[in-house]
Amino acid sequence: MQDTRIDGMGTIAGGEYGSVKVSGMGKCTGDLTAQSLSVSGKFTCQGKLKVGKLTCSGTLSVHRSAKIGQVTGDCVRQGL
Repeated sequence: MQDTRIDGMGTIAGGEYGSVKVSGMGKCTGDLTAQSLSVSGKFTCQGKLKVGKLTCSGTLSVHRSAKIGQVTGDCVRQGL
């Protein structure tokens, strides 16, 4: 499984990832499945979100359903 990273501002398509790291402002335009998601800033998922481990310092917004295992950090969750 591939990893992906957003530094600054960026957009990724949905899909399956090992690790997703966001530093800044990021957006996912489809359904996202990841073993781990790290957010430092703001991340918006326009599809379904399924994450094993979420580490967050910032804001996570999900427009559809979310299944999240372990959560660490200080995170404002919107739409969850």
